[in-house]
Amino acid sequence: MVVSLSSRASARLNCFPRPAFKKYALCYLFGATAKFSFSTNLVRGSPTDEKMWYATTTDNHDASENIKKALTSLGLPVNVRNVYSHFWWDGKLDNAVEARIEVEFSDTSQSETIAKAITENHSDDVPMLLTHQQWNDLPEHACYQAVFTRKAGASKAADLRDLGKQVVEKRFAGCSQHDNDGGLLFVKTTGESLPKVKNFFESQGNVEEVSTTLVDANKDYHSWLYEQTAEPGSSKPDAGEDQKANETNATKSKSDEL
Repeated sequence: MVVSLSSRASARLNCFPRPAFKKYALCYLFGATAKFSFSTNLVRGSPTDEKMWYATTTDNHDASENIKKALTSLGLPVNVRNVYSHFWWDGKLDNAVEARIEVEFSDTSQSETIAKAITENHSDDVPMLLTHQQWNDLPEHACYQAVFTRKAGASKAADLRDLGKQVVEKRFAGCSQHDNDGGLLFVKTTGESLPKVKNFFESQGNVEEVSTTLVDANKDYHSWLYEQTAEPGSSKPDAGEDQKANETNATKSKSDEL
């Protein structure tokens, strides 16, 4: 069933703006999202060799519930975070209250089933999908998830939500998601822009990096991420430049997690 949305609600879902004709869901009403117990691997943002994960977001209540049910029916641990997101839409910085849905798995044969469970129950026909798996080579649509928290003992507590807004406003990241309950800020960016993100947060003096993780994204989200972080007048780097930046950052990310 196709349900029309208000112009603003149809403008963006999933921290990933898309044309209105791709939307077919009710606006997300946020009070009913439940919390589940979850292992610390994904909470830290640093998957172990045994654990792999998928993450998606939606501001549609029905979609959140349906995705959660589909994943739990597979016997997998699911975590749902209430997040406040910042991103660009229609030439302006926008924000939304969303559900960030995370699922861990340890068997690579489950990957396709998990992705299908998410996409078939999502409110967007091309939802954002981020995944971290056991790759021998760089994933096809490589990008990064960096996670930050307040530095303990800092003379002034960091305002993570505002810093998330700033890093997106500067076009260093395509999207930031603040989990107030968990005290975490998730930042999604490209290999080219990752150093800018790290330098920005290091310069604050009251923020700690929890982790930086190489992830694979669905093709449309990957393209959108590059569009949002590109400097004015620049174009997406060619495949060679892109791979070089990702290989450098992937090596640093791996050493950061050890």
